[in-house]
Amino acid sequence: MSDNESQDEVEEKVGESPSVQGEASPAEEERRRTYRLNKVLGATLTTSEGDSKATRLFVIDISTTGFRATDHQPPSEKDYEISIVLVKDQEPFMSKMRVVWVKELTVSGMYQMGCEFIDPPPEQADKLKAFIESERNKSTPTSKTPDFGRPWTMIT
Repeated sequence: MSDNESQDEVEEKVGESPSVQGEASPAEEERRRTYRLNKVLGATLTTSEGDSKATRLFVIDISTTGFRATDHQPPSEKDYEISIVLVKDQEPFMSKMRVVWVKELTVSGMYQMGCEFIDPPPEQADKLKAFIESERNKSTPTSKTPDFGRPWTMIT
């Protein structure tokens, strides 16, 4: 959100209605229902018109509905095609996407953006969901109890 934009204008941009104080807007509710994986991934943007000029950026967190990324330049368009490398040496996730918000990071001089996926093809949506669940399961221990399968050894 730029200094010249009010909160109402930003909410209008993403198609939300302002929430009543104490109640979450529909987008905030969706955000709470969607797990967001904190993982740095490489991505490439191209304009929706198929412009050959590609922009590389870093995705810093991702969910099945969108992602947050950083770049050295603010995006020049609102809608793009994105290709995100989820797993090295495998086909990337590909979808149309829309920039929802942009924020300048004053300390680093970089820009952070929040983006949403626009109707990803079902096979791409399944690929992304499987990746996020796989990564989530890696980072979440299945049990807090210690493994007692091996005998204890006392060293004296």
